[in-house]
Amino acid sequence: MARRLKRKFNFLRFLFLLLGIGIIGAGCMLAATIFTSIKDLRDINPGALETSASTMIYDKDGNMITSVGLKNSIPVP
Repeated sequence: MARRLKRKFNFLRFLFLLLGIGIIGAGCMLAATIFTSIKDLRDINPGALETSASTMIYDKDGNMITSVGLKNSIPVP
C-alpha cells in the first residue's frame, strides 16, 4: 500500500483562507444592511420636490440683482 503524505500546515494559506471568508461574510452583511435600508425608504413624491419660490441672486454687497423662477413669489412661513 502506498503511504499517504502528511501535508505540512501552511500558515500563509490558512491566513488567506480566513481573510477570504471574512471578506465574503462582510459583503453579505453589507448587502443585507443595504437591502433592509432600501426596503424601509419612503416613496418619492415628485410634487414635493418642486418649490414655488423663486431663486434670488445677490451681488457681493448683498443687494439683490434679480429673481429667477417661474413665478415671482416669496414663501411665507
